[in-house]
Amino acid sequence: MNNSIDEIRSLIDSVDNIVIAGHTNPDGDAVGAVLAFSTALKEKNKNVYVLLEEYAEKYNCIPNKELIYKGDYKDIKADLFISLDCGDIDRLGEAKPLFESMNSINIDHHISNTYFGKLNYVNCDASSTSEIVFGIISGWCDMNKDISACLYAGLVNDTGGFRHTSTTPLTMSIASQLIAYPFDFSGIYNSIYHSHTFVETKLMGEALMNSELICDGKFAISYISLETIKKYGGTPKDVDGVSEYLKNITGTKVSAFLYEKGENQVKASLRSEDGFDVSALVSKFGGGGHKKASGCTLESSLEDAVTTMKNAVISSFFEKGE
Repeated sequence: MNNSIDEIRSLIDSVDNIVIAGHTNPDGDAVGAVLAFSTALKEKNKNVYVLLEEYAEKYNCIPNKELIYKGDYKDIKADLFISLDCGDIDRLGEAKPLFESMNSINIDHHISNTYFGKLNYVNCDASSTSEIVFGIISGWCDMNKDISACLYAGLVNDTGGFRHTSTTPLTMSIASQLIAYPFDFSGIYNSIYHSHTFVETKLMGEALMNSELICDGKFAISYISLETIKKYGGTPKDVDGVSEYLKNITGTKVSAFLYEKGENQVKASLRSEDGFDVSALVSKFGGGGHKKASGCTLESSLEDAVTTMKNAVISSFFEKGE
């Protein structure tokens, strides 16, 4: 189902006007991969439209944000659409109609990817989409410190700061090559993992107050309402990281964090240890991701969504009634 890197490069070389986009509510890997690839192709004198939704402030450490297109998508005239870090076409959000209107490439590392491009390059063994982008542009595009910084941010984000088991010798080899360029790699690491706005801190506190340990402490779950998010002047982007924090509770194997995005629209973010495939679980709700980090959207009230997810996790991984 995969095309080769040579086929990907050949198609890109044959066109001049290119759209590059990441998934809705972009994380550090989506932002890093998109801005790295866009910068590299602009160095090859391509006209690039960079499509990314607004993202969390901590990712402002990733260079070249000014490349992001601010106009009406209907005004874009391009020959090729490159989707990065999207498991399925719906994750493109408002850019989906544009993707469907032209030739396309789907580049991703999610195990749940649906191979929705006309050309596809999906490597589920890669730590991140940024790792895949590095492999595509190496030896084909000129590297520089901005491209390296973008890719490094993507690696750091999706490996949990090189802590997750998705980190491989290849991942570390790539990281060592990237930091040979003169960018502030420690600043990027600290911004992604050790910097928080006051709003994010208040919302984390609210979420932790709502947390519950069940199944003898093996399962941690929490939630936050849109009303609470707005009370502190925040947005759903300000609750990133809660599920990861819950999963790090001693003895916890699976965590779930749910937050309201709108009326009867609740996002669930799950994390797990080895042996607990949360991507298979969320696929029942139309979601996807990785075995140990996945998400989905539930169309229900927050209260009902919490009950639904609690029952789904318990019935999938733990004995009922524990």
